[in-house]
Amino acid sequence: YPGEASAIKLLRSVFMKGIAALMIEMLEGAEAHGVTKQVISSVSASLDGIAFEDHLNRLVTGTAIHAHRRAAELEGSIKMLEEAGLCSDMTAASKKHHELLESYSFAERFVERKPNGWKEILDIVNNERQVR
Repeated sequence: YPGEASAIKLLRSVFMKGIAALMIEMLEGAEAHGVTKQVISSVSASLDGIAFEDHLNRLVTGTAIHAHRRAAELEGSIKMLEEAGLCSDMTAASKKHHELLESYSFAERFVERKPNGWKEILDIVNNERQVR
């Protein structure tokens, strides 16, 4: 098992390399459809000026609760990329993870209240993974 410094480096790489690969997949699709400037502007509007942990809370909790709908949306993204002859591996992996999250029924759990943040979602996944 890696030491703390190695673990930090490797786990940071999960995000940094993964997001770079997602960016490339997104940009290739945007270029193929002639909407690169608009896509960059739209993503920028969603991300710019917001603290990273705020993104974690919004994206992780939102993904958990809306996993079913978002997986279906990603299916459309995969088809669009493939129809343009482009790689959709990162999008397919994202869809698979959304489907996994759907199995935890977060949408039903959080009807009355919103999750407290990314940690609450992760705790549920980790606790129930041990039971499954």
